[in-house]
Amino acid sequence: MKSLLFALAFFVSISAQATSLKPGFTLTLPKVVEQGKVTGLVARVAVSHITNEMRVQLFDDRCGQLTPKKPGTITCKMAAQLVEEYTVPVVETRTQCGSVYYIGSKDETPFDGLKVDIKVADHSKRTCMDVVAQYSSATLRTEALRTRTVRVVKMLNQNGF
Repeated sequence: MKSLLFALAFFVSISAQATSLKPGFTLTLPKVVEQGKVTGLVARVAVSHITNEMRVQLFDDRCGQLTPKKPGTITCKMAAQLVEEYTVPVVETRTQCGSVYYIGSKDETPFDGLKVDIKVADHSKRTCMDVVAQYSSATLRTEALRTRTVRVVKMLNQNGF
């Protein structure tokens, strides 16, 4: 019983970190751009250092449940709806000027014909002056070989960084 409580407390402590893409943290990016147009979707990006995976979730958040302007200012009560979700293993992690770049890829073309690439840039501890330290971004690229379609989705902070 003690080990179960310890494991539960450990999981909760990992999930509570919220300053950057540390283990267990989910980054919410309210601006999703596809083919040069803002889609109205909201992205959640998570990097798990325990399972060595990255996850991107795209939500239809018409009421601002995931990104309220101020705490307690939700415009309606409709819950955010999950539209798409992709999970890929992290294949490379790079650090440059304090920024951490995570690159993940999953190729399932022999099974369902889909290849997924995710790139996440965590600039929360940026030391160089060319990028604002608090902004992060992510890019999702899917390639369906059967239909020969390529889709690129960019996920940004509100200000477009």
